[in-house]
Amino acid sequence: MLRLMVATVQDPPQVARGMFGLGLPRSVLWPALALVVILSVLLVALASIVLPPVPRTESTIMLTPMSYTLILAGLLTISVFALNGAAQMLGGHGRFEDSLLTVIWVTAIQVVAQAIQIVLTLAAPFLSVVFLTATLVVSLWVLVHFINEAHKFNSLGRAFMTIVVSVIGVIVGSTMLLSLISAIAGRGVF
Repeated sequence: MLRLMVATVQDPPQVARGMFGLGLPRSVLWPALALVVILSVLLVALASIVLPPVPRTESTIMLTPMSYTLILAGLLTISVFALNGAAQMLGGHGRFEDSLLTVIWVTAIQVVAQAIQIVLTLAAPFLSVVFLTATLVVSLWVLVHFINEAHKFNSLGRAFMTIVVSVIGVIVGSTMLLSLISAIAGRGVF
């Protein structure tokens, strides 16, 4: 798995073609998305235990693991639909499953990076900041190439525009999701 992640950073188009060629069905991909969400939430919980606490202010929002799980799962799901819809709008010809796999794989890479980030924060805080920046750049690099391959754009510019358009969709969708969650949480459901 780690070798495939390294290969993804080195040659994202080739890895993307190989992964999309598997033709994984939604019945495999949705549980995979749930798995990366759970792993991410577990790492956040671990970080809250091993890292020094962040000073809280009156405006600090405390999330329970359940709330964080719902928010992350909702944001990733919205991201899949937004990426796929934006790509279709810009003339892409990819499968929804490939958009779902793209979000899963980029998130999986970020989960591994999140684990490394925790270790670096403990060992070398300055390096953790550099690593975080590099992780964001690499994630964008991989995402652009995967979108380009998934939707057969043959243009990294159109793939990047897909991200820009989908970010707008994610902002709108996540605003609605967070409003719903805060209304439910205000009633003490979580």
